[in-house]
Amino acid sequence: MEQQSTTLQVTFVNEADAPRPAPRARRQVTRELVTILRDLPEGHVARIVPQGQTQRGLKIAIGRIARHRGWSVATWTVPGDKAVYVKPVDDVESRTADRS
Repeated sequence: MEQQSTTLQVTFVNEADAPRPAPRARRQVTRELVTILRDLPEGHVARIVPQGQTQRGLKIAIGRIARHRGWSVATWTVPGDKAVYVKPVDDVESRTADRS
């Protein structure tokens, strides 16, 4: 069954015939980000280029990871650059006393 609108082409597919979603490597990415944030030396900035993710999505993930662990970080992007920049705004000791 197909339905047309002015901006979208929608096809309704039986659930049994629909492809299964691909497994996500979210846990691996989270572990990698935790390691990056924990090991980032004071006075340094991490430049992270998203792989299969938007800049906004990566910034949100970094913020959630940091907030969950009680860390404070600043994230920003630069127009024309695909990277996300991250800087800790707390001391190194609070990041190495990891609550993960």
